[in-house]
Amino acid sequence: MLAPVGCVVSQSGTPGAETWAALKRQPPRIVLVDVPTTELVKSIDALADALRGRRIPIVALVENEDAAAIALEHGARAALRKPVRPDELLSTFRRLARRGGADPGPVEKPA
Repeated sequence: MLAPVGCVVSQSGTPGAETWAALKRQPPRIVLVDVPTTELVKSIDALADALRGRRIPIVALVENEDAAAIALEHGARAALRKPVRPDELLSTFRRLARRGGADPGPVEKPA
């Protein structure tokens, strides 16, 4: 759904070495997080730490309203309920991209 509109998609579970290397090589304009609710806080916190000081929004795909609230409290700029409609996802990406893309500064794996 995302590749045809110019998005580069990296399939990874929780942020691991491959994810950090990809973030460092080419900082994204937006990060999409789609993990089980049990991994949501850990994933968003790690990404928020790695992206601190950069204007790279995190969008979380969530299973319910409680998970959406948690995602937003931990730094996600948007939380979309699954199953997400393609038009809703793309409009969220466009809205966030208009508000400012990635700061090209270095991305470091959090300690």
